[in-house]
Amino acid sequence: MTKFTVFNERRNYTAIASNFTVARNKLKILEGNVEIAGTRAVDNANFIVPSPVDVKVGDIISFIADDVNTDDLIGAWNFYFNLKDESGYNLDGVDSTGNIVYARETQLSSRFLGHPYINFNNTSPSLQITPTALENNHTMINLDYDSNIVIWCRIPTLTSGETEIIFDRSTSSNGIQIGVKQSGSSQYVFLRLKGSSGSWSTTTLNANTLVTANSDVMISVERYSFGSTQYKLSLNGNSYGNYIQYSGTIEDSSPPPIKIGFTDVSTDRFEGRLYSMRMYARVLTSTEQEVLFKRRQPYATMKFAGKVTRVDKDNRSTKILAAGFSSELLLKTEFTKELVSNLSLDTTGTSGVTGVYESKLLEDIVGDIVTTINDNVLDVNDQKYEFKFDNLNDEDDDASASWKTTTDQFHMRNLRKLTLHGKFVSLVRILAILGGKEYDSSGNLIHNNGADSFFMLPRKVLIFESSNIYSHADYSLAKYNIEDGGTDSVSIYNDVTVFGKLNIKFKTVIFNSSNLNFEYDLRDSAFLGANRQIAYVAAVYKETNTVFQKNFREGVDYDLDNFKLKFKVSQGSNDIFSLSLAYVDLENHADAITSATVPTEDERSYYYQKQNNDSIKINGKKSKRVYFPILEDMTTTAAVCRRLLGANALQTRKVKVTVPSLTNSVHIGTKVKVTKDIINMYNEELIVRSIKYKFPAFKTIVTAGDYKYDFLDNMASLLDTVNESESERSGVT
Repeated sequence: MTKFTVFNERRNYTAIASNFTVARNKLKILEGNVEIAGTRAVDNANFIVPSPVDVKVGDIISFIADDVNTDDLIGAWNFYFNLKDESGYNLDGVDSTGNIVYARETQLSSRFLGHPYINFNNTSPSLQITPTALENNHTMINLDYDSNIVIWCRIPTLTSGETEIIFDRSTSSNGIQIGVKQSGSSQYVFLRLKGSSGSWSTTTLNANTLVTANSDVMISVERYSFGSTQYKLSLNGNSYGNYIQYSGTIEDSSPPPIKIGFTDVSTDRFEGRLYSMRMYARVLTSTEQEVLFKRRQPYATMKFAGKVTRVDKDNRSTKILAAGFSSELLLKTEFTKELVSNLSLDTTGTSGVTGVYESKLLEDIVGDIVTTINDNVLDVNDQKYEFKFDNLNDEDDDASASWKTTTDQFHMRNLRKLTLHGKFVSLVRILAILGGKEYDSSGNLIHNNGADSFFMLPRKVLIFESSNIYSHADYSLAKYNIEDGGTDSVSIYNDVTVFGKLNIKFKTVIFNSSNLNFEYDLRDSAFLGANRQIAYVAAVYKETNTVFQKNFREGVDYDLDNFKLKFKVSQGSNDIFSLSLAYVDLENHADAITSATVPTEDERSYYYQKQNNDSIKINGKKSKRVYFPILEDMTTTAAVCRRLLGANALQTRKVKVTVPSLTNSVHIGTKVKVTKDIINMYNEELIVRSIKYKFPAFKTIVTAGDYKYDFLDNMASLLDTVNESESERSGVT
């Protein structure tokens, strides 16, 4: 059963914001729910803890879960495109030279298939972990006390007599090293110790430490304090058997950084793959060693982290609500002139217009934004955001492909113009939609699952990756409770209209009522005309004695349905009404009502509509309107529309799997196999969309399916824009 720890962390700042102390407490959990929503929503958590407890709004709550007990976990590095520590103690690794290279495991036989790793086949590795006095954690990684180091790596091919160091914490007088060595025609893992009162001692190279080149191994080094000070080496969950003793101390009075993949001897650099590393302030049991070896590698040990938003207390318990850090970046970050003014803009063809990108990849734009936020807007301490873009099918691999330059097919480098405004989530959703290749001019899908999924790791790392990554999870009806939602025709979109920037215009119409006609078609030439779309009805007034006095209310005095204004009560034939309308000219031509001139680029509205006729024949017409005001050119607007249609024109599936434990290795956006009959004859691969952890029930609810995004929240963007424009026009605040 997966074990967990919940931390409450409070940072107390001095006069200088970058200086702070940390008060960190483990919470006793009576009941809790943690939901990882990924692309669809903000991660959230709620916990019930015994009263009294010192928890305040603004504190940081983190939920750490692993396959073994996490109580004494003091360091956890999963290297999912980052060097963050996920133990709750923030002992982050540092790439001091910028030479660390990440890759994703593609070997089918590897238990890490689909998981990123650090590739140490570089010339000058620089991964260091330095316990800091600021976090008061230097005493927790004291290798002179009972401890356990666990490393998952791939053994490289060594030359005769070659030594490569994987883990090094040593000085000239004392320390510890873990590595791999070629002896004769074989390779062995070794442990080397040097106490302050002795010399280096090394494990004997024999069959117990023998490893095979290009194999994945779990190295465990345990420090025991019974009888004498001694260490023991284990491989793949099996104990080596002999202990190595040392005299004096391993740790220096001023402990050096932990060096990963290298040592001071340049010829001893590690050239294999590093998947993960754990450090414990105790010795793991043989059962725990076996569990760690047999279970799949988790993408994250810290499953949730965020800020407390509400605390409800009574005499017996306290309820704590928290929102994930993704809410701060995705939902609360607005693009403003101040934010974009410091970005590295490509202003080709714009005469240096501030805040406008020309012909620049969306991932570059997002990376610039995250950097600017870190420097100027949000946190000034170690809680900064990172952005990692991983496109397994990189479009730029063949930059000369002819399809990338055509007008009816889209490549990210064809992005014409993007002006930054609105919420960050709108931009990242566009990036997710545009990941990978495009559809051809005949409507055939050539989009190959590039970076089309995004989620945020609890340590504030925003990940974009393919949704075509297989997680190794296999959920069978014979073992798990599976609720099959079947096909979902409700979520089908086979008639999609994407609205980019909408230029809201206003018109006031004065007209006479008629006892014979209480319904008015606003598409008539007397009102807006057929080519104009109503965005908002600002007001309806009735004239009394030549003064517009009575303000009619929608739903009470009149209804507005499908472009038709209908009064709910009879009006006098000579009554005069004033109708204030906000509208959009969808044809991008001149406003025939007010002007015959061709609108400028800034005056145009952008939209694109496309249908899937085969889907319409089967499912009927299912229309969807999506609003992305930050799209300011037709090329990008059309590309978003085509890709939404391609992804949503067919029936989608939705399956809910209840796992009777806190599952550890599944994450948002990856594929899982779901088998829906007892004899395991019918199965399919579905994408994980949300994960919910529940305790003390100790179960995980995994929701998977083909459905992707709910864009209803984007529809509010249009209304917000209209309301703001209407307020400015009327002088109302």
